[in-house]
Amino acid sequence: MSHNSRLGALVGVACSLVGITAPTAAHAAGMFGVDTNKTPSVITYGFRGMGTGALLGLSASYLVIRNSDSDDDLTLFLTTTGISALVGAGTGIAIGLFDLKSNRPGVGGIMLRDTLYGTLLGGLVGLTVGGIVALNGGEGEDLALGASIGSLVGAVQSVAQHNTTDAGSVAFEVKQADRDAGSS
Repeated sequence: MSHNSRLGALVGVACSLVGITAPTAAHAAGMFGVDTNKTPSVITYGFRGMGTGALLGLSASYLVIRNSDSDDDLTLFLTTTGISALVGAGTGIAIGLFDLKSNRPGVGGIMLRDTLYGTLLGGLVGLTVGGIVALNGGEGEDLALGASIGSLVGAVQSVAQHNTTDAGSVAFEVKQADRDAGSS
């Protein structure tokens, strides 16, 4: 693959990531009746899952190939990112479908949103740490390394936070239901 086609592929991935992570800018809120931002949409879940999957695939594939000198690295990098984006979209849609069937719709959307935000925040924190390291005698590669590690840590932390929060809220709801049943 030539240098120009590699650069074009990277620019394409970067533009796609911007479009994937900001789907709310592409709707006519309030233009045609009810504001749809307040209603659950399986497609929005798919966009959030796709954006998160692409960012995590980008981060993980960078960590795998960063010390390699193979000519196939860019192909592996882009393929892994693309597959991760597709898996994320499928996961987001599946969560959206399950969420719509549940008695508490919206929880899956909050989880997907927070995972995306955790991934983005982790990436920005990692990028900042990498920049500080690079400014104090490190290399420019420290920026990408920090952003990659930060994105993965941010996503894991977001999912772990939701698992403990959801378990606590379910336990609280069970106690409330028991108390309400005992008082009647």
